[in-house]
Amino acid sequence: MRRLRRGTPGRASEATPFTALIDPDAPEFMAPGDIPTRISGFCARTGRPRPSTQGETVRCILESLAPAHRRTLHDAARVGLG
Repeated sequence: MRRLRRGTPGRASEATPFTALIDPDAPEFMAPGDIPTRISGFCARTGRPRPSTQGETVRCILESLAPAHRRTLHDAARVGLG
C-alpha cells in the first residue's frame, strides 16, 4: 500500500485546482486500502484526468470532500439536524 508522505498537503497547493473530482461516496472508496490507485481507476472509468502526483491526489481528495460535506450539512439542516 502506498502511503502519502509527510508534507504532502503543501504539495497539494501546487497542483492545478479542480483538475480531477471524485465521488467520495462511491462504493470503491468505502473499504480501506490503496485509495490513490482507486482514485486513478475511478477517474479513468469516468473519463476524468487522473492525478499523477501525490499533491494532485491530495488536492483531488480535498476538493471532492468539500462539496460532499456541504451536501451532508445541507441535508441535515433540511431535516432539522443542523
